[in-house]
Amino acid sequence: MSFEKYETTIQACLACATHCENCASECLKEKNIQNVTRCIELTKNCAAISLLTARFLSSNSEFIPQVCELCIEICEICAGECAKNYMDACAQYCQNCADECRALTLEFA
Repeated sequence: MSFEKYETTIQACLACATHCENCASECLKEKNIQNVTRCIELTKNCAAISLLTARFLSSNSEFIPQVCELCIEICEICAGECAKNYMDACAQYCQNCADECRALTLEFA
């Protein structure tokens, strides 16, 4: 599989990471921060795994399927938490990243 084949997934991962970092920053501005601590934790984790996944894809790593599986799991959990906290744009980017990674892992099966 060539690097170009991963481009859509890489872009989805980078967009997810960017929006998750922004979401975490916005959550830190909340008056009742204790209400969004889970969201902050998850968006930070989601940003980290999304960036890592983009790096693994960019280097055509042999561990792409495993990293993508973890990215799917974290992104979907994060999407649910963001949606619960009315962070719909972030939730959408997280779900898109999970969907792109899932489509890619099917190609490895």
